[in-house]
Amino acid sequence: MVISCSVFRGKKQLEEKSTKIHNQYEQQNLQFHQKQQDSLSSYWYFSTDSAFWFHPDSGIWAKRGKIFTHQSNIKRAEENWQLRQANSEAASVSDSRVKRENKVVSAEFFAIGGVMLAVLGYWIWWRRRK
Repeated sequence: MVISCSVFRGKKQLEEKSTKIHNQYEQQNLQFHQKQQDSLSSYWYFSTDSAFWFHPDSGIWAKRGKIFTHQSNIKRAEENWQLRQANSEAASVSDSRVKRENKVVSAEFFAIGGVMLAVLGYWIWWRRRK
């Protein structure tokens, strides 16, 4: 049982570390995208296999290949990130409550177990004495 508890604890710590790293990545990614947004808070990304240029009247041009565009509203990404942060904080508060409750339960379990062992020891001693 001790081994399974330590495995569970190690797995939980690994999950927490993974979540923390993912949140740090998302925060850095969000900060990067915030620097590349237009006046409408939109992020634009263009990709092609050749050089391309932009003309105000006709848009984006490239010599060959395809141009991929991606537009996403950075405000929505920021709101989603803040919501995930709030959920993560609420979950950590909930986890700490569960840990405290588990400690109380385990302390009660050991106290009851100790009393039962003492009673069993006394009973064995009393039986041998006869």
